[in-house]
Amino acid sequence: MRADVWKGEVSKALIKFIHDNIEVIDRKTKQPVPLKAMVRNPQEKGQKESQIVNPCATIYHYDEKEDRFRYDWVKPIVSKDEKKGTAIIGDTAKPYSLYVQVDFWSDYQTELDLITKQWCSAFDYLGYLEVVDSSGVTRYCTVSKTGYNTSDYNEDGERQFQRTYGYRIWVELDSGKTTEVNIVNKPINLV
Repeated sequence: MRADVWKGEVSKALIKFIHDNIEVIDRKTKQPVPLKAMVRNPQEKGQKESQIVNPCATIYHYDEKEDRFRYDWVKPIVSKDEKKGTAIIGDTAKPYSLYVQVDFWSDYQTELDLITKQWCSAFDYLGYLEVVDSSGVTRYCTVSKTGYNTSDYNEDGERQFQRTYGYRIWVELDSGKTTEVNIVNKPINLV
């Protein structure tokens, strides 16, 4: 059975983390509410920064790279049948690094400062992201910051502030393929 951690699983985990850890004051009710978060689609025609409803967070996957140095060449034993003298071995998961951009948006610099304060205190020093893989199992993916940037836009007299964080997140593609192999049940005495 496949048990991948890829872009969809990472996006869901980041959105959940943002909803669970970052609050803003609703402008109408004046009550704290979870920050809105969504996956950004740069291919969408006409999508501009000015179309993002503030305050919010957006997630954008901008690259992925194979991580051969993390690959385990030893195939794991899934199960053994000593009576038959066989074992089921699984293919090793293929490790990758996903490069993800998390943007926080606001119409007010002070509001953006409060958002980034919550984000930095909850996420930046954590070092991992709790992700549910494609088979429903919870995993913990290593996270490291790759950079950050601050921008602001002024379009038609409307000012918008943006804080961007880049992260490298370790993930795996697990084919779930298995093979039956013969095993030795009793050691052979060569003496």
